Amino acid sequence: MAPDFSAKGQDGKTYKLSEFKGKTVVLEWYNEGCPYVIKH
Repeated sequence: MAPDFSAKGQDGKTYKLSEFKGKTVVLEWYNEGCPYVIKH
């Protein structure tokens, strides 16, 4: 179980992890400044 936190989605909206309670959630972080990430 993860602690509750908020993050901004690609659509610009802010989401709280607790909003998805009972659902499967996959989180992916990336760095737009990383050349490897940009390439893939």
